[in-house]
Amino acid sequence: MLRCACNLNSPALDLANLAAGRIDACWYYHIQPWDIAAGLLLVKEAGGIFTEPDGRPASIYSKSLFASNSYLHPTMHKLLTIAV
Repeated sequence: MLRCACNLNSPALDLANLAAGRIDACWYYHIQPWDIAAGLLLVKEAGGIFTEPDGRPASIYSKSLFASNSYLHPTMHKLLTIAV
């Protein structure tokens, strides 16, 4: 079962849940650096991947973000690209 989040709580909490393995992917549009900075560090340290939805590398200054575990990221990115 695939578990995804898109602004269910705060982005930082969603990213922490991703890093902990409670969800498999999350994506956001129109985010601010203070909403994701800590969560991105957790995802990175847990071995997850985060990019912009178009596949470019993401940073805390990105306005949109797609994050998932390293196993699902390529497949989920394709699905997200088709859906958007």
